[in-house]
Amino acid sequence: PDEEPETFSILSEDSSNSDGDVAPAVVYTPINGWVPDDTKPLYGLPGAVAPTGFFDPLGFAQKGISLADVKRNREAEVMHGRVAMLASVGYLAGEAVGGNGPLGVVGPANDQLQQVPLPAFILLTVAIAAAELKRATIGWIEPDFDKWLQ
Repeated sequence: PDEEPETFSILSEDSSNSDGDVAPAVVYTPINGWVPDDTKPLYGLPGAVAPTGFFDPLGFAQKGISLADVKRNREAEVMHGRVAMLASVGYLAGEAVGGNGPLGVVGPANDQLQQVPLPAFILLTVAIAAAELKRATIGWIEPDFDKWLQ
């Protein structure tokens, strides 16, 4: 049987009206142990470290940003970081191979992408686009590992 996820209610300091009535609480479901708190910058998103704290030089985390925007920006940052790390490894691997690589690619890593045959380049582009589109359609859905094992 599926269990209901634990939820948390968060009331801000100014959640009551002039009659003293308390506004309904916003209910958040924890995401990997993080419970969004609308009284904190970026809803209390983990990752602020000393000495910079909430480092945001371009102002993406401006006051009034929605929780959905915070999640989307965080996902984009994580995905771009992963792509950059893989690209760095690929660049170093290309330099290490040096001689004749697969598909007849030779020379320094800066010149290798231009040497990839057009059909292979198209296949690579379609594969990357398919993976990105699939990821984008899933968004913030928690993975169901049981389905993967079936």
